[in-house]
Amino acid sequence: MQAYRHYCPHDYYCEYKQDINHLQQYIHSCLDGANCQYVYDVAHATLFYHPQPVYYNNHSNYNPYQTQQCQPTVVFGDSDDEEDDSHWLKSGSINAVTTPTSPPIRPTKGLCKHRTQCSTGSCTYRHACPSGSTCKDKSSTHRRDFVHCCDKSTCTETNDHVHTKLHWHKCPNDATCQDQTDDHRDYFLHTCKYGSDCRNVSNQIHAARYYHPCKTQNCSDKSQLHRDFFHSGETPLIPQLINPFVALTVSPTTPHKYLSLVDKNTLTHVVSNWHYAARADAVYKNQPCKFVGWEVNPHDKCSITQKVVISMNGSYMAVNHPDITVDTTTIQQPWHHRDVKVFKNQKIADAMDVILKTPVGGLHNQTMGTVMDRLYNRHSICTFIIGGAIRDTIISICNNLPAQPCKDIDIGFSTSATEMEAIMQKENWIGQKVSTGRIEIGRVVQKNEITLEGKAINSFNNDMVSDHHKPQCIGNDLYVENVYRDFTIGAIWYDPVNKAIIDPTGHGVEDALTMKLRIPVPKNLWPAWVRGNPSKLMRYYKHRANGYTAIDQETDDFITDCVTKGCNGKTFSANEMNCANTLSKGVHVGHNKDQKKQNFKKVLVDSLGHQKVQQLFPGL
Repeated sequence: MQAYRHYCPHDYYCEYKQDINHLQQYIHSCLDGANCQYVYDVAHATLFYHPQPVYYNNHSNYNPYQTQQCQPTVVFGDSDDEEDDSHWLKSGSINAVTTPTSPPIRPTKGLCKHRTQCSTGSCTYRHACPSGSTCKDKSSTHRRDFVHCCDKSTCTETNDHVHTKLHWHKCPNDATCQDQTDDHRDYFLHTCKYGSDCRNVSNQIHAARYYHPCKTQNCSDKSQLHRDFFHSGETPLIPQLINPFVALTVSPTTPHKYLSLVDKNTLTHVVSNWHYAARADAVYKNQPCKFVGWEVNPHDKCSITQKVVISMNGSYMAVNHPDITVDTTTIQQPWHHRDVKVFKNQKIADAMDVILKTPVGGLHNQTMGTVMDRLYNRHSICTFIIGGAIRDTIISICNNLPAQPCKDIDIGFSTSATEMEAIMQKENWIGQKVSTGRIEIGRVVQKNEITLEGKAINSFNNDMVSDHHKPQCIGNDLYVENVYRDFTIGAIWYDPVNKAIIDPTGHGVEDALTMKLRIPVPKNLWPAWVRGNPSKLMRYYKHRANGYTAIDQETDDFITDCVTKGCNGKTFSANEMNCANTLSKGVHVGHNKDQKKQNFKKVLVDSLGHQKVQQLFPGL
């Protein structure tokens, strides 16, 4: 007869964790959860509970995560068809000691690092205690779910695995520390070199990892907020770590600087015609397929042919559109992919409303908002704001700064440049179409006017350099568009219909606020990302000169190697990397041109060396 084990009521604070008889009788949660490196150690996995992992493949009869008769659906991989990514786990047992079917009250994993997807009320990862240094809750469930600072001035337990997972400590190396890993930075505090003058102190991620000594002698400010932020060096306290990308209140319309993660099912559909769908189920020659977009004319990047691009049996092909039958009940919206995150915030929406009221030059007092409304309501064309306008607005609002005025607005639209040109003629809008596929609506006449510049939303195989043996395609799928963007910070869209921020990579907003550069596609697509438009490489150094840093060393190494050695046997010239244009339009503009030039040069020399920099930028 099998013995059923129960969860230890003390769990992490159990005093009998070293008693093998107690461990065999009661289940304890492993502090490392699904990330535990010993999860496949049968002895360890038998004694400790490990929460269900997010990604799992190649299931075997022995499953250390599993409870009896547990059959959860697990989504993994990056397949083109999301429904093909679901697998069922098999049931099994662990060493004849069967775990109960009910999990702990709240299965606890490690410290929450997925901040853009997090909600403190439901996330099973651990967070900083909301009460900060004033917490008086010593219960085992509270201490299990929330991390606290060690209250010992000189702790001797930093090598204790359990203790360090439950408490933050001051890093013993502090200013000289070279360990940049999340595991270290999440649990050991470091002194910010800018102290109380730091501009990022309102950034909760930065404030959670660094303390900022107050420079005022005999400081009279005794408020707990001030003490937590600026006197943490006296007693190692930690400011409240609340996800800066999730609202502090339930209602997304409440004005505050934090962003609310939105249920995509609640959004107003912006696509009703399958011609502009992100994708839709279809039938071609009695075979099921998916509509994904329209074929770009191989002789004219501005126009499309009369062929649609379909996905069938893992490949893409262009077929005559009358030959397919589309199931209009399966039309997918631009944000349909599971990785796409959508956020809302009333202050950001208000700031974007101000931008949308800016007159478009030469259009007889029509504003940017009225132009986009007409495209949507009269012509069924989805139009999104992309790039710097929405990114800079997010950064400003989330740092309690006024939104900055925009000189020009970049847009993406769900049709070809040629069709947009025809619409402009019908509406009597001045502007121009460029041979590269870009459209400019309006012409600046007065100082307070702007223009709208943009291009069709790319679908498969439609970068500056593409595989001409396969159909090039435009569409309306913002997730597919990621590979054409330089970094995640440049892949943030604003939907004026829903007044929502669309983050197709799921990391763009986070990276913009933390000033990180992340390639917007999985690693297996990095070569395709750089070959499609090598000018992305120089944009990396331009961002670096403005204070951004690579998300990790692997990203920096990849880009440096691409510039110096090439990628997969293909080397890139200065012309292909658009070096001259980067310098003239990306560096030598605006105020402090000389300082910008020096910053840009320093970043280049530090990464590439003097000789390579002189090859790419003679005379810099």
